[in-house]
Amino acid sequence: MSKVALVFLIAAVMLVAGCVSQSNSNPDVPDLPQYPTDEQVEDQQNTIESRAVTGTEINLRGCDPEPEVLRVVESAKIKITNPDNDQHRISIASQSYRINEGTFFELIAKFPQGKGTYNYNCDDIQNAGYIIIE
Repeated sequence: MSKVALVFLIAAVMLVAGCVSQSNSNPDVPDLPQYPTDEQVEDQQNTIESRAVTGTEINLRGCDPEPEVLRVVESAKIKITNPDNDQHRISIASQSYRINEGTFFELIAKFPQGKGTYNYNCDDIQNAGYIIIE
């Protein structure tokens, strides 16, 4: 294999690897290690709680939700809007939903696990946002 072909192959592999590894979690909320201590769990929950906004709407522009943490009462209807020109996929509470470009989706805040704090993923971004159901 020529040096040019080898360089091209390495560059292509690096490009593909860079595209695949975009599953960064929300930088504002500390990630938990595989075996977190009670203190680490409490710190994460406190951070999530401190960012909570009471309401019923989430704007997913660029999978960077506004608000980052939504607080709702159980059974509330949550409107999740996708203003982007691309479809987004969110996953929450073992369910996945597609939201077409320029549209919205309504989600009922009632999950089999009951009240609590739920993280959700948007496309390949883990823990893009959180919903607290009270």
